[in-house]
Amino acid sequence: MKKAWCILLVLFAACSSANKDEITVKISGKNEIRIHGLPAEALSKLAHDTSNAKWLSLLPVYRLPADDELKDYQPEQPGRYKIVNNNICFTPDTAFAKGQSYFVRYYRYAEGGSLWDIIRKKNKPGDHPHTDLPFKL
Repeated sequence: MKKAWCILLVLFAACSSANKDEITVKISGKNEIRIHGLPAEALSKLAHDTSNAKWLSLLPVYRLPADDELKDYQPEQPGRYKIVNNNICFTPDTAFAKGQSYFVRYYRYAEGGSLWDIIRKKNKPGDHPHTDLPFKL
């Protein structure tokens, strides 16, 4: 009986992780990046919000430091966000430096909220999982 439950849990975990969104970052033009792959419902909610607070809580852009341990302490790159053809376009207030690495931190708010996610991934309540998407100019 225990083996059946273990197999069922493994299958459930495998199926739930197979439906992840594939978020990509592409450089578009000299001073703009395009973020593609966000769920349509998230884009429709963000389309009606013109303040940067929502954008920064979902997709902040940071300069990549030389020491990876300092990634969490970087200030956000200020700029403007807009939606163009199912892509989120980010234009920084100050131009990206050529040869410098940056990253977009995508907070996956749909995960980590249930008790099962907290137990399975060892997340602390209030700690949202995220994915860092690096890019270099």
